Amino acid sequence: MIHARLRAAAGNAGGIFEPDIDLSTFTEVDPGADIAVSGTRATITTMPRSIDAYLYKDYGVDAFAGDMEVLFEVDTTNLNNDTGSPFCGLATIANTIDDIWNITDFAGVVLYKNGVNAPEMFIRERVSSSNNEVVFSVGEAIYYCKLTRDVSIGANGEMFLGVATSTANRDAETWAYSGTLTMASPPISARYFYAVQSANLSSSGLISTYIDHITLTAS
Repeated sequence: MIHARLRAAAGNAGGIFEPDIDLSTFTEVDPGADIAVSGTRATITTMPRSIDAYLYKDYGVDAFAGDMEVLFEVDTTNLNNDTGSPFCGLATIANTIDDIWNITDFAGVVLYKNGVNAPEMFIRERVSSSNNEVVFSVGEAIYYCKLTRDVSIGANGEMFLGVATSTANRDAETWAYSGTLTMASPPISARYFYAVQSANLSSSGLISTYIDHITLTAS
């Protein structure tokens, strides 16, 4: 299983295992003061869709070259005021520092709200500015998520996102919602991990959410 392989890799040179990450160790680019970091939590409050903001850490060249697992908690109860179509990136990896719209290559989760419709989560692989993604609707709640990338499956690998209503359900892999993305390109080998990335796309829409209790494992 990917989890067992990753935990084994964490003990090897180059492996990453960081439980309950202190986000105050990340670099914050936040010109509108829309992101508030307190320990393990980053709270996003009415962040405009059009702003360029992100919270990231440099893990070094090729830190994310193989399998990856990210556990995190996210709040979808008040994403916006039912106007506009705000979105942001969560738990993404990339080789450059930018927002999720203008960055050319990244992999991770996009959180989206289109007016009065249900919140949506995307598993997105972006290569040379071309998106390959799976989208599914979720409810308005606090969720406990598991994102994985398994490079051993198929020609290029597979990404999976499971969304649970409790940590116990996540541990048991009892998912309220889930999706699987068959990767269309060889997996990017990345150095940066982003807790949050803004969209930076001219349009209306303010997003409010938080991400907390991130545990990051990579080989």
